[in-house]
Amino acid sequence: MKIIRCVFCAFLFAGVVMGLTGCDWEVYGEDDRWNETGYEVGSFSGKYRAAQGALLVVDPSATNGASLLEQKGNSGEAIYSMNITQTGNRLAVLDSNGDRYTGVLAAVNGTSVITVQFLITGEGSKADVTIEGFLHGRSSGSVMTGRTIEGLWVEQVSGRVANLAGSASD
Repeated sequence: MKIIRCVFCAFLFAGVVMGLTGCDWEVYGEDDRWNETGYEVGSFSGKYRAAQGALLVVDPSATNGASLLEQKGNSGEAIYSMNITQTGNRLAVLDSNGDRYTGVLAAVNGTSVITVQFLITGEGSKADVTIEGFLHGRSSGSVMTGRTIEGLWVEQVSGRVANLAGSASD
């Protein structure tokens, strides 16, 4: 639960900082063109999982010791992993239930420690979903290590919100 609170606080802090500093992290563009500029730092492609077999999408109100069912943050079957494929600034995502999503990356921030904001949308097994968050990693040439994902899972009709956090093996 501490991890979930930390992730939530980090997002809240990042949102306040970006709002106050006027950072332009626009990911909602209508530009459907292929864009690889600025994405040569390495790839965030990989299979992202939560630590120790936990759920990738978690209800922020779940308490310590809660069962996996009580921790589940999404409608439908629990999500344990997501396969992310990055091509330029585009993302293709397949979750552990076979549901597909697509997304786009915003501008790259950093040179060796990379942070990229993303927006992913799609139809989960029970709801239309928007996932907003950050991908982090360490870049050494074209090799990306230490890849992590953190974000907010939002189901459009119900307004259900959950935390998404995991890492990809190197």
